[in-house]
Amino acid sequence: MRPTDRDVEIFKLLTRYRYLPSDYIHAFVGGNMKALSRRLNFLSRKPNLYLARPHQQRDNADANYRRLIYELDERGSRVLRERGLSFLPKSHHRNFAHELMVAQIMASVELGTKENKNIRHITWSEILASEKT
Repeated sequence: MRPTDRDVEIFKLLTRYRYLPSDYIHAFVGGNMKALSRRLNFLSRKPNLYLARPHQQRDNADANYRRLIYELDERGSRVLRERGLSFLPKSHHRNFAHELMVAQIMASVELGTKENKNIRHITWSEILASEKT
């Protein structure tokens, strides 16, 4: 199975935001939520394994009532590398809840800037690459 262009957009999204629930991914890529959930499930199961579902999400008491959370797995990173795109290698993080919270806040800010054409989201890489920095 070869990932679609939309799959690659999801992989790139998960390089910007290490962890994201399926509803956040949907907010970025659009389309039918049910179809997207099935696709994310497909990408995270054997034999594909492009995405991972962090096991820490199961530690929450109401885990069965929340959207599934995804992160980029090694095979998804390989697809990005083959296309010459940058990615962060998968690594262990000690505070999953904090990492997820940060990712959701930053993703919310980016989504908010997309709704208002007078505001532009400036990424860390743009800031660091600027001659003024």
